[in-house]
Amino acid sequence: MRKYHVIRAGMAVAALTAALQAAPGNGLGLTVGGVSASQAGMDSSGASLGVDAQFACNARWSINPYIMFSYERATAPRQNLSDNLAGMQFRYWIGGVYLGPHVFFHDRLIYGGTNVANSQYGPGAGVVLGWEGTGGFTLGAQVDALEAQFLQSAERRTAVRAYVGYRWK
Repeated sequence: MRKYHVIRAGMAVAALTAALQAAPGNGLGLTVGGVSASQAGMDSSGASLGVDAQFACNARWSINPYIMFSYERATAPRQNLSDNLAGMQFRYWIGGVYLGPHVFFHDRLIYGGTNVANSQYGPGAGVVLGWEGTGGFTLGAQVDALEAQFLQSAERRTAVRAYVGYRWK
């Protein structure tokens, strides 16, 4: 009798695991989360908002063009800034988990009061890791490790973004 309980429990776990995993599906996604960044000795952190469109190539790959906005507060000197990205993620899927590189173009704005005091922009690259359930709920993180500034190419920005979201399929 006990053996049947173990078999039933195993079948329930297998069914639940299958229900929580998703292959890539086409759809629009919205994410909210946090960001922490560093550039030329200035550390900042704040909120991040993202929108993407997912295009499934097959059961293992998807292409995700995206836009992300952040509003950050630098610690020293105390300034408000924003780093906004437009890019493309290339996701490799293992069940409901995805991993892959991403490339983007970004514009970092530093505010002086209500005016933009400085704007630095350029290309970048990084990696993304996340999970998406069949119900559309998503969790993820991305590292933007090679954000170059066209005007100051030696001054690199490194950022980590963690987010939760939802995908409409």
